[in-house]
Amino acid sequence: MKKLFSILLVLLMLCSVVIMSACSDPDDNDDNTDDPSNSQSQNAQKLIEDSIKKINDLDSYYAIMTQDIHLSMQGVSMDMPVTVSIKVQDATTANPKMYAIQDMQMLGQNITTELYIDGDYIYLDSNGYQAKISKNEIGDTDQLSYDKTLEELLLVLPDDVMNDIIVKINESGNRYVEVDFDSAKFLEFYESNIEDISSSINASIDDLQISDSKVKIVLDKSGYVKEYVLTYKMSISTQGQTANADVNLKIEFIDPGKSVTVTPMEGYQNFPLIDY
Repeated sequence: MKKLFSILLVLLMLCSVVIMSACSDPDDNDDNTDDPSNSQSQNAQKLIEDSIKKINDLDSYYAIMTQDIHLSMQGVSMDMPVTVSIKVQDATTANPKMYAIQDMQMLGQNITTELYIDGDYIYLDSNGYQAKISKNEIGDTDQLSYDKTLEELLLVLPDDVMNDIIVKINESGNRYVEVDFDSAKFLEFYESNIEDISSSINASIDDLQISDSKVKIVLDKSGYVKEYVLTYKMSISTQGQTANADVNLKIEFIDPGKSVTVTPMEGYQNFPLIDY
């Protein structure tokens, strides 16, 4: 069962190497992007940097991360949709609380995993299998923390990528930027996530190619990140096998700035303590 948790986390990181798709509202997709009157010549880099800082400074937040992956390998293909709902409280303190629930569909099965972190322990419930794990047993608890994964992905884009990018406004009045990422720079920018994948699956990645990489960041009226979206195609070669994936990954913050209270899963106090 420990292996199951590792696989779930590896898949989460794989989906998260690069982020979010154009699965936003129709208003976001069909806005007047080519109308100069709907553009703002403000500093896009500074705007995005400030909006991400506002999110990182929050003491609590609620976010939903959706991931759609179409994987093909040796003539076989499958879809792997994943949704992770994350609530974090006391984020700016030394002991934040976090509750996350992940729903994953893979090979015709639905796997639901709940994760609660509070104090010195991590509580897991995956399709009825329950466990309590001491943080001291794990060491680096970031590997089991969805909010850390989210924080690593919510990156400010580098200056050279943001050059000549114009801030636009959609019909809902939300400012946003769209960036076609140079694939080489995209791969370099998310290199740490790729290294995490390689180490987690305990196998070397012989070759990894990224193409058609795009980033879209939408702000709400208060200047917080509303949506952080990434789409890309990925080809991975490892141990003589090559797999191709179309990845759409989106993080949506729900009412950022509003206080969030974390509620753990029922009965977590009775989960059996296990060695990790």
